[in-house]
Parts: sequence; structure tokens; C-alpha cells
Amino acid sequence: MTSYTLVAVPLFIFMAMILKASGIAEALFMSMRLWLGRVPGGMAIGVVFICTIIAAMSGITMTGVVTMGILALPLMLRLGYNKTIALGPILAGGALGVLIPPSVTFIFYGAVCQVSVGKLFLGGIIPGLMLAFLYA
Repeated sequence: MTSYTLVAVPLFIFMAMILKASGIAEALFMSMRLWLGRVPGGMAIGVVFICTIIAAMSGITMTGVVTMGILALPLMLRLGYNKTIALGPILAGGALGVLIPPSVTFIFYGAVCQVSVGKLFLGGIIPGLMLAFLYA
């Protein structure tokens, strides 16, 4: 089976490595920390928000997990987050890629079960955004 959709995974990992090497990611996370600094767990809330955006851009669960693992995890550990607490929002936010359109899972399911992919996308928007809100 040939799928050009999965080409996005290594490209998102490459993007994360470029953002980390250039220092842009750290500057963005520090500005997010300034905005959400007074909120308890503000960095974790920001990570869930960014994972939601990455899930909406890529549609693949592992891109959000790997990208935030490369970018956010080292910074969160340096800021004093416990490792298990820092991994929670990264993994939970990455799991949103299953629900938020365009989801590769919905595309595969729709193709195999001959179900409308558009209806699957419509059915995933509200639960995905609701979970993102509840995670944050």
C-alpha cells in the first residue's frame, strides 16, 4: 500500500529539529511561559494547545508526540516539571490527532469500511476540541 499521507511524519520531526536547533522553539515557549506564567500548569496548558494545532495540521498522532517531545519536554524538565507530569500533556495532546480532522485514522477507517470520510471528520471535531479543552 502506498500512502503519501505518512510522509508528513518525518517532515514534522525534521521541522521540530530545525526549530530546536535554531532556538526559535525555546523563544516561543518562553513567551508562552510569560503569557501563562500566572496560571498554575500554564506550560502544560500551552503544550496541549500546541499539540491540538499540530494534530489539526498533520492528522497523525505521532507527529504531535514526537514534535512536543523534542521541543517542550527538555524545557519543561529544565523549568522544574517532574518527568511524569511533563509527559502527561504531551502524550494526551498527541492523542488528539486521532479525533481532530484531518485524521489519518478517519481516512483509513472510511476507506476500509466504505463510510463517508467527511461525516467522520464532522463527527470528530467537537469531541476533539472538547477533549483538548478538558485536558488543558
